[in-house]
Amino acid sequence: MAYDNLAKLRVSIWKDYTPPRSLMIHQDHGKQLGGDDILQQEVYSWSMREDPFGGVADEALRNELRELLVVPFQPSNPPSQRRISKMEPFLLKAEEAIQNGVTEWTVSLEGAGDDDDFPARVNPLLALNLQLKWLVRSFGHQPGVSVAIR
Repeated sequence: MAYDNLAKLRVSIWKDYTPPRSLMIHQDHGKQLGGDDILQQEVYSWSMREDPFGGVADEALRNELRELLVVPFQPSNPPSQRRISKMEPFLLKAEEAIQNGVTEWTVSLEGAGDDDDFPARVNPLLALNLQLKWLVRSFGHQPGVSVAIR
């Protein structure tokens, strides 16, 4: 599977939505809602402007990490297939890469702010891993939570 540069990665957390009042939903072609067609509402989003895999020199590992993160959480997948618990394989692989020292610190796309003489450095995979672990701790025990990654 070919991947575009994932800079500007956006992670969204969704939860099952129960409207306060009954809804009537009309769909074309006589299809009715049911099964995985649960209404959801976005409760959190986070964008990363860095390429989260930019500091991973090994192309095979970089592609594996992308696949573990992107494929399970494509917004076109039903919410039941994008549950936050499916984040575990990516987190384990990312943690292994970080612990083994195969990720590098890179110059940040954001810059250092006022101090242009010293560009900011970031380990994008470490930053992503820390953010996703926080999301799992924060939302992982809530029922009906799913993740979309674009």
